[in-house]
Amino acid sequence: MEGPRTPPSTQPSITPDTVPRGRNTSQPSYRTGDLNLGKTAVIRDLDRIAVVPLDYFNTAVLPPLHPQIELADIESSLYDTGVLSLDTDRWAAFPVDPEADSSHEDVVFGRLSGIFDAIVQAAANATGTAAKLNFKQKPATAPTSERTNTSRPDAYLLLVNQKSVGGHAKRSVDCWDDIAVSLEFKKRNGESEGERADVSRKLIWSLHHVMRSDPCRRSTLGVTIENTQMRLWFTCRSVLVVSEPFNFITSTKQMIRLFCSLALAEDHELGWDPTIQRVLVDGRIQYDISLQSPAESISVYRTTRIISDFGAEALRGRGTRVFEAYLKVHPERNTPENNTRVVIKDSWRECDRKREDEIRTEIFSDLEKAKGTEAAEADMKYFLTVLQASDVTVDGKKDRTDQLLHYLPLPVDCGWHTISPSLSLSRTRHTSSVGCPPSYNSPRHAPKPLKISHRTHSRIVFKEVCTPLFELRNLDDVFETLGDGLQGLRILHSINWVHRDISPGNILRIDDQGKISDLEYVKKMGSEYSHEVRTVSCVF
Repeated sequence: MEGPRTPPSTQPSITPDTVPRGRNTSQPSYRTGDLNLGKTAVIRDLDRIAVVPLDYFNTAVLPPLHPQIELADIESSLYDTGVLSLDTDRWAAFPVDPEADSSHEDVVFGRLSGIFDAIVQAAANATGTAAKLNFKQKPATAPTSERTNTSRPDAYLLLVNQKSVGGHAKRSVDCWDDIAVSLEFKKRNGESEGERADVSRKLIWSLHHVMRSDPCRRSTLGVTIENTQMRLWFTCRSVLVVSEPFNFITSTKQMIRLFCSLALAEDHELGWDPTIQRVLVDGRIQYDISLQSPAESISVYRTTRIISDFGAEALRGRGTRVFEAYLKVHPERNTPENNTRVVIKDSWRECDRKREDEIRTEIFSDLEKAKGTEAAEADMKYFLTVLQASDVTVDGKKDRTDQLLHYLPLPVDCGWHTISPSLSLSRTRHTSSVGCPPSYNSPRHAPKPLKISHRTHSRIVFKEVCTPLFELRNLDDVFETLGDGLQGLRILHSINWVHRDISPGNILRIDDQGKISDLEYVKKMGSEYSHEVRTVSCVF
């Protein structure tokens, strides 16, 4: 006889207002450290890459030309010195296309170094400004970095005034911390899809490594060449774009434009963040991080360790990093009173979302209206205490990804560059991140028209340095912390707020108190505000 069954639900299915999307860079395959599996995860997260006209890339992405640069004058001087051939109107170093050249690939594209030097010398003569980048080609040597990465770019543009410190600052081996532009070459155009994708995969991994490993980067650039066809690449926390290809041998003015704009650019125009500086403390790399108050005074915090940086793994996203730190410089005190540890959260939120401290203030306001000030203050013990918060300002402007693109939207008719991931294993390694990333399957969705979610760079200082739930070893502490986390959720629900991002990484404990963190996705029930995509822990 058949037993009782639960009757089918009569309630209509509810489509979540924000569809969760998993990240391949949070998956165990990425965290194995295998280089090819890492590249595959990064490519799969990207789906498609927007292909933009070269004019758009020049205007929206490349640093502006120095006002004293005249491209025609520099081109004329290069003809005079024989760098450009009067007979063929192409670079004299490339009398034939790379594909037809019998020399080794490294020799063929090594000639770009002489072209770069000639262009920037002509630019220096015109402007009186020395080049800030050098062309380096060391395809057999992997640049160093704090995180192990055995990939070897074919060439790169390297800062003259290096930002690397400690052992990484030795000039015998270059450091990723000083690489402004990564380059990858291939002598011929790929005859198969795999060959065509190989140079793109290598370049994207270099862009990825820069963005994941260096907290001082806001964006970075790259170049690929296949035979005569050059493409320019740019990535920030909102978008990865590639230019339409052009013939680098005959498009001489474009090459002059490219090298002049890069070699004479300021560091922040090349993607560096001037509000965070790498320093060496007792032989270890730390960071001095600046926060600006509403009165525009500057506080500087020095980090002591990275608590979590797995949020920086994906090229597109919030790029969240969490540091333990102490106050080093206070605008109202010459010397801070002590080295009390705090937590700094550095992230890129969507421009139309509120900052976490602002959301916390709204929650307190609703609690105060519902329960009174005293009860509201008591309830807030289940959440982190904000000491300071601000949006980052660079060159007098709020640091936003649309500002990195000079506020120019992507062309509506841009094409798409697709890359098939490689599924083979590698013998080389990369170092994974710190923290507890969510682990879940990543469903693949049908591609949609690209809609950029531009982001604002912000920092928040929290009072409490906590231990996350997954690091607790005492079972009583685990259950007490879970109980406090549950109580925090009940408090939110009592005033019609929902958290939407609970995971073992954001239920925390300090002393005998459990707390809930990461309020970025907290939402008031009944709100009509929604986002298309949310990347969080969807199965906890």
